[in-house]
Amino acid sequence: MKNERVSLRHLDEELSTEDVPAHTFDRTEKLAPGGIVDIEIDPLPLGLTFHPGEQLRLVSSAAAHSSAR
Repeated sequence: MKNERVSLRHLDEELSTEDVPAHTFDRTEKLAPGGIVDIEIDPLPLGLTFHPGEQLRLVSSAAAHSSAR
């Protein structure tokens, strides 16, 4: 399992390819409440074979953080 923060979505244009994005992790791009942004996810090398009819499920979630903690 791999966790990535959408706020660290900036890509390195020189290292990224059409198939594999390379993130710089050198800046934070905050999201506006209710905002929508495009993200690119690095498909980690996997040793899986998918047969006809099988599926890969991607689960995306967010946690609300309270500043009252």
